[in-house]
Amino acid sequence: MKTYEGMLLGDPTSAVKEWNRVAEEVDRIVKRNGATVLQINRWGERKLSYPVKKRNRGTYVLIYFSSPEGALDKIKAD
Repeated sequence: MKTYEGMLLGDPTSAVKEWNRVAEEVDRIVKRNGATVLQINRWGERKLSYPVKKRNRGTYVLIYFSSPEGALDKIKAD
């Protein structure tokens, strides 16, 4: 298994109020596809270069996980 890094962009309101739920959902998706979460970091809210779903700000989530190579496409799809 190799170690990978993933960057996710989330809604800033829900990421702050419901951080535990966000972390649990990321963990669930990764584990469901045969990978293991090593670390989840909230980078915080940042202004976006362009609107995403009519939002000008977003919360970045950095995740490190170990995974078999075949599981990456499934994780991306989730």
